[in-house]
Amino acid sequence: MTGRPLQGSFLSPESKPLAGLREVNRRVIWAYVEAARPGWEVTFDIDAQDLRQLCASHIAHVS
Repeated sequence: MTGRPLQGSFLSPESKPLAGLREVNRRVIWAYVEAARPGWEVTFDIDAQDLRQLCASHIAHVS
């Protein structure tokens, strides 16, 4: 894959078929919201890698 970094994360460009699923996903979500009328509670998921980086940057900033 051209332009891929030697290290670190890499996300390939979105293909047209995948981009087309965005509208389908949006419609499914809104249909659910209209039918289920969920409350305003939300969940927040955090990746372990993100948490380690957050802690490391906080420790470096405080020290």
